[in-house]
Amino acid sequence: MAQSSPKKRTGFIHAWEETERHWGIRPDGFSLHLSESDYKQFVEEYWDSMPDSAPEIYYRPAFGAELQEVVLPERIYQRLQEVTGLRDHELSAGE
Repeated sequence: MAQSSPKKRTGFIHAWEETERHWGIRPDGFSLHLSESDYKQFVEEYWDSMPDSAPEIYYRPAFGAELQEVVLPERIYQRLQEVTGLRDHELSAGE
């Protein structure tokens, strides 16, 4: 009897960038989400946590980048069940 292959778990990835006053903008990794609505909530909560005026250095979703569907490893998929998103620096080696 043939073994069934594991179910593919999908989510979404979005690029981020760092903005530094007097320096400019540079790529700063990515965030992962289970759904488009999780992504929107993650970004809304991020901006709500920011001060009223722009700090010297801050991070934001990359301008012009699009949300892309990706296959997620099971461990990351399980972690995303508990949060609206994870930034790449929140992942441990091997995830």
